[in-house]
Amino acid sequence: VISVLAAHDSQDALRFGTANFIQDPGKVFSALVDVIYNLRNALFHGSITPNEQHNEIYEPSYHIVMRFVRCTI
Repeated sequence: VISVLAAHDSQDALRFGTANFIQDPGKVFSALVDVIYNLRNALFHGSITPNEQHNEIYEPSYHIVMRFVRCTI
């Protein structure tokens, strides 16, 4: 496991919202895909049951996956 989070005071970080990521878009994208895949596994294999709190996490992931499917990134 490799962290793609940059130091809080990093000057050359990729900034998305309030998070700073390392200056390596390929690794950041790979980490995003891993997170979405793990969310999918947790949902489909029963580790998580859908509720309001979980929907706050799954809704943005759903929109990202739909952009992948439509190839409109």
